[in-house]
Amino acid sequence: MRLLAASAAIGVVVAMIVALFDALTVEVVYDWLLDQQRSIQAAAPFVGAVGAVLILRYGGFNASASTSDEYVRAFHERNPSIPFREVPGKLAAGITTIGLGGAVGLEGPSIYAGSALGLSVNSRLGRWLQRDEAKVLMTAGAAAGVAAVFKAPATGVMFAMEAPYREDVTPHALLPSLLAAASSYATFVALVGTEPVVPLLDQESTSLLAVQAVDLLGALLLGIGAGLGGRGFAWLVRRAKG
Repeated sequence: MRLLAASAAIGVVVAMIVALFDALTVEVVYDWLLDQQRSIQAAAPFVGAVGAVLILRYGGFNASASTSDEYVRAFHERNPSIPFREVPGKLAAGITTIGLGGAVGLEGPSIYAGSALGLSVNSRLGRWLQRDEAKVLMTAGAAAGVAAVFKAPATGVMFAMEAPYREDVTPHALLPSLLAAASSYATFVALVGTEPVVPLLDQESTSLLAVQAVDLLGALLLGIGAGLGGRGFAWLVRRAKG
């Protein structure tokens, strides 16, 4: 019961962190960038990348640029460690990078913040929780981060449980992850609203009844292209980091 209560509380806190992160990145920095001249917009990603490096080096305890990778790495350690003190620096670097037009999205820093919070809660409640529950709370925190940023609690749970493995899941973390993702989603939409990330099917002209066979074929081709593009982008990211 204590583990489940901690998971639900983690979800609420993660949602508030992600809501603030999302607002600063999209509604403040990115919206400001859209109003600038093309020359400023063209130079902004480079400025953001340099700014992120400086933030991580001097304001983030010289932390690495890894975010969701840290969750996967820590999961396979006997004593997982994701320093919560690095969360503000990594979020600030994410705001600078993404808000100024850099690639990737909000999910990486959100996953890092959630998993780091999960481990931090476990370390502070160690007298009431078992030692092997650290990874469970870390997984629950990661699920909460994804659930909030994508407004999709089921996606958050599946990602957090599958990401550490290639062809398996971590079933013992299912219920805590479900509670964390649900509380995170509920808190996030209470703060920012329920507007869909991709507002496609909220108009009569694009309702499910209007979908035709050619649309399904297009969706299939789009999915294949997105999968290939995602693998290629992931390869480039690994090359850049390594």
